[in-house]
Amino acid sequence: MKATHLFLLLSLMIPDVYGAPEDSDLFLVARDLSYGDVDQQKLDVYYRSGTARLPVVIYIHGGGWAFGDKKEVHYKPQNFDDQDVALISMNYRLRWDYETYDQLEDIVSVNQWVQDNAVTYGLDEKKIVLMGHAAGAHLMSLVGINESHMKAGGLQLSDISAVISIDTASYDIERLMIELGSFIERRQHRLFLVTNNNIGARLHR
Repeated sequence: MKATHLFLLLSLMIPDVYGAPEDSDLFLVARDLSYGDVDQQKLDVYYRSGTARLPVVIYIHGGGWAFGDKKEVHYKPQNFDDQDVALISMNYRLRWDYETYDQLEDIVSVNQWVQDNAVTYGLDEKKIVLMGHAAGAHLMSLVGINESHMKAGGLQLSDISAVISIDTASYDIERLMIELGSFIERRQHRLFLVTNNNIGARLHR
């Protein structure tokens, strides 16, 4: 993976809270666009109109694989727009009714959505960065390091230019459950492990 620009790293310091900005003088917002057939498979695009195609960051929210929402972007759209970068914030199928593999499929599907809709929203489909927080960072990293997920969706790992992980506690789930996490965190990760057993089997169908 290629190194990303400094502005991407600076965005890591911005907390995930509600209150995403509406259309500004600089960028437009297209909300609740579908990339799949399920209601949770929606995304928001923060983009410019009438400019050269911009690199795009696909942002995957956190929330223990079971909570969270795409509107948790705070000032990220403005910060990225200032650096001539578009932002997509995506929802994905949550753990209550779906499995981890479904969430990975959703990230791949949004990558395909960018390929299919790049012209409409002025996106550069050859410059896609995945960026995730907490559980979103875990899911994004699985997609970004294992070519099987992208290939299962008809894409290549090279279609992703870079990945950025925000809050990597979920990388070492066993240690988190034993040493670091609160009761709620340990419970979340135990449930995740229970529903995570069939990823490999589904990849090799």
